[in-house]
Amino acid sequence: SSLKVYDRATEDDVNVERAAYSIKVVPGYNFDYFVEHRISRKKGAMLFFLDYQRHSDLNDMQGKWFVEPHPSKANWTRVYYQCEIKFWGYVPKFIKTMLTSRGVSSATEWVKKESERRALQPAVLVAAFAGGRLPWVGGRRV
Repeated sequence: SSLKVYDRATEDDVNVERAAYSIKVVPGYNFDYFVEHRISRKKGAMLFFLDYQRHSDLNDMQGKWFVEPHPSKANWTRVYYQCEIKFWGYVPKFIKTMLTSRGVSSATEWVKKESERRALQPAVLVAAFAGGRLPWVGGRRV
């Protein structure tokens, strides 16, 4: 699997990054797709969806990340993740299951790493969006 950012911009207070993803599920089933990420630090949210200016192996995809302070635990943060994928035509169930489990695992791995790394620091996970870049892009720390 791979990820490559091909465009960065700022629109109003929203940071926009476009990235190419390639996921190898099993031999013969590779998915290449292009995603636009819209990061709002003020709202603690990142929306993502296909970059419709490019052709993707997925018919459609959209989702979001949302972070907020925990309502009863100081210095804790709640993280919400949602993603919906629509395929072109028939895709075997085992491929969908593998793609979903890999996608969720890779999409959420950084949350565990970053939250544990920052647990003893005054900054909470919300700060991951402060740099305006995706926390996992190119292995850079935010």
